[in-house]
Amino acid sequence: MMSLFAVAGVSGNTGAAAANALLSRGHGVRVIVRDAGKGATWAARGAEVVVADLGDIPALTQALRGTDGAFLLSPPRYDIADPIEAAARTGTALAAASKAADLPLVVVLSSIAAQHTTGTGMIKTNNRVETAFKAAGAKATFLRAPYFLENLGSVLPLVQEQGLLPSLIDPDQRMDMIPVRDIGAAAADLLTGMAAAAPVVELHGQKPVTIREVGAAFEQVMGKSVQVLGVPAQGWAEAIAQWGLHPSVQKEFVEMYTGIADGTVDWEGHSALHGATTLTEWAHHILNR
Repeated sequence: MMSLFAVAGVSGNTGAAAANALLSRGHGVRVIVRDAGKGATWAARGAEVVVADLGDIPALTQALRGTDGAFLLSPPRYDIADPIEAAARTGTALAAASKAADLPLVVVLSSIAAQHTTGTGMIKTNNRVETAFKAAGAKATFLRAPYFLENLGSVLPLVQEQGLLPSLIDPDQRMDMIPVRDIGAAAADLLTGMAAAAPVVELHGQKPVTIREVGAAFEQVMGKSVQVLGVPAQGWAEAIAQWGLHPSVQKEFVEMYTGIADGTVDWEGHSALHGATTLTEWAHHILNR
């Protein structure tokens, strides 16, 4: 008999990837959305749809109750002055609800470098969520993921139309990067017992890569040259200011990229899983979807 799993954040890339992975394996999925309209496409695919705000502990508890496990996350907020504190509040609600629902297993999306309380910019949101679960004594596996390849989505038009790939990361800095579909697959593996759960699981890419190698993968898929343009540190603030974020959030992104450059953003050394998608496979998928 297949299990039933609750999944939050299905309106975003990562929650959707987890729900897709579970549905593709024949499991029951209960998606948690803020309004019913956001669940229509999931209902059409056979998922249960429950409306609950992630900050509403009673509603969220009810949404989680009766499932065999859940994939939870704190959606990033780029439009408010203090996204770090907002994540702490959401983490407190997620922890309280999952504990009240007495779930056998909860997989919580986290990030590389979530062990740090400072110096990591927006990654601090994940630290606050982990801290909230630990403070509540709520059972959880923190799935720490590295840099999302989908973060490059905003520059895809430049890649396709002009053959340019700008990057705030040093083009030759080797680091773990991963597509969200591998995160969804790892979450599904942990929830279904195909991978061993642990307090912290670090999800590495298939192998560490560079932005220059990402550019080469785009070249291979498109059949034309791609020039990688590294943005120097002194240009980060100006570049990030063009993203339309709250000024406070812009500062957090500068701090995050500083942490990537100086090595603060790194693994702590826990149980590890590895993604299966190659750069070329991801580039083909993202350019042809």
